[in-house]
Amino acid sequence: MPFIRAIRTLPHDTDTAGTSPGGEAAEHVVAVLHSVTTTGPTTTTSVIGIHRRIVSGERFRTFDERNHHQADVVARIGPDGRRTLATTIDGRTTEHLRNLPRF
Repeated sequence: MPFIRAIRTLPHDTDTAGTSPGGEAAEHVVAVLHSVTTTGPTTTTSVIGIHRRIVSGERFRTFDERNHHQADVVARIGPDGRRTLATTIDGRTTEHLRNLPRF
């Protein structure tokens, strides 16, 4: 099973990067760094590519090398029609994906 170990993000709107309710810059994940094992060599893939693989039945998990936390990754469609990834633990959405290191 592949493990997502880091993410690449971009602001939602590069002209006027808004802020989220928490005051942080609004951003979306555009690519992920993943590997077959938690310590193996990594590959960069777009969110659209990972989304397609999950919809096709492949299972992904996140792995945070700093604390070894893991979470299941699910494919979603955002309100704007954009393909997104989210993490869930016990069926509840978490912020685990966004807490991964950036690359």
